[in-house]
Formats: sequence, C-alpha cells, structure tokens
Amino acid sequence: MLWLVVNPFIFRPIDRPAHWIEKGVLGERLWLGRNEAAAVYKWSLRVLLLLGLVGLAGMIAGMVTLNLWLAIGGALVVMVAQIVRLRRFADIYNLYISNL
Repeated sequence: MLWLVVNPFIFRPIDRPAHWIEKGVLGERLWLGRNEAAAVYKWSLRVLLLLGLVGLAGMIAGMVTLNLWLAIGGALVVMVAQIVRLRRFADIYNLYISNL
C-alpha cells in the first residue's frame, strides 16, 4: 500500500515512451480503455493471466505446506507471466501508435 502512495512521487509521468516497459504501461492503459488495438491480444493476455493465477496458486500452496521449491517455482511462473503480459501491452501500444 505504501508503494502505491509513494510511486507517483518517485517516477515522473511518461510523455514519450522510450523503453518497452514504459510502452507496456501505456499499452495497459489502452487495454483498460478497451481500445480496438488491444483486441488483437485479447486471447493471449487472458492465457497469460490464467498462467499467472496458476503460478500464484502454486506459490501459495508452497508457502502453506512449507515447500520451498513449489513456492519459488510458483513465484517464478507469476513473474514470467507478468513480464510477458507487460511485453504484450507494449505491443498494443506500438500497434496503436502505428495506426495513428
């Protein structure tokens, strides 16, 4: 919760994205706004969300059962799925910009 409060003061607003992660943030905004460019990636983003939820379940199960490898494996799946989702959001942004 503290990070959500402090984050806007640490990082400046993005005017012209230079890196794929900045484009990913703006692409996520397009996705949330139901932009037409985002519809192309609808299926893959849902699969990645499902994969992340499976990883989250594995991570929680690993923590509850004190299984270190299951917890680490689940966390790894969550992180990889989220990074790939962010990359898809960057693709949405690039597609949107190319259609302007």
